[in-house]
Amino acid sequence: GSSTLVAAGTLVTRPEGGTFERQVASALVLARPQDTDGENPEGEMIFDTGDAGYHEEGDWFESANTPFWGTTKARLNAVGTGADRATFTLSGFAPGVWEVSAWWVPSPNRATNTPFIIYTEGRADTVRVNQSDAATQNKWNVLGTFALAPGDSVVVTDDARGTSSPAYVVVDAVRIVPVAIPGVEGEARPDALPFQLSPNPARAALQLRLAAQAESAQGAIFNALGQAVAHFTVPAATQTHALDVSGLPAGFYLVRLSSGARHTARPLLLVR
Repeated sequence: GSSTLVAAGTLVTRPEGGTFERQVASALVLARPQDTDGENPEGEMIFDTGDAGYHEEGDWFESANTPFWGTTKARLNAVGTGADRATFTLSGFAPGVWEVSAWWVPSPNRATNTPFIIYTEGRADTVRVNQSDAATQNKWNVLGTFALAPGDSVVVTDDARGTSSPAYVVVDAVRIVPVAIPGVEGEARPDALPFQLSPNPARAALQLRLAAQAESAQGAIFNALGQAVAHFTVPAATQTHALDVSGLPAGFYLVRLSSGARHTARPLLLVR
């Protein structure tokens, strides 16, 4: 009952017990990225501290610690007021929905709530991470899923705290991986209804943010089998709408929002 295979949206196995399928928290999804211009396939993209799109403001300095990503070492800054910033400007990819991860070198003297700020479409989503946690070493640490376009940026500031004195924030590299492509999400269509989900991944509380609409919008949440598991209405002139997803099991979902002929879908990951 916990083993199910879905291909092209169709259930192709017979779960134990006939049609019974036990809810589980994980899935393996195989997807084919799309090459939109023949030159840059929509695959993994990494932005390092040595790249032209990276720049700093303030007193950043090189760290001798390893394992850092690529050929340029990680950069440190003592915790402060937020005036010192390190910016990764994202470029060279097609607009769409991307998973954003960061690589850093953890250490006991790192900040425990370092802010990674993802700037998209004039909005800013802040994700705070514990860079003193040894479990984050030598891996890409997922910050969330966002609708990105060239020119958006990921910024790390020194507005943080740590358990040591002094404590430092660290930057090393940022990675984006496609979650959905414009042809699936419809974001590039003139009838799109853009919105953001925050936080994503989410646990129990979820906010839907969109530009104020003259009319109300109807929404639905679909599970990985394409079944609608929740419905909601966003009142007219609303820019932030709270969604209660506490009753849904962990897993991958699709949130679809419609208003008249306009509609857009966004992927959502629930964790417990």
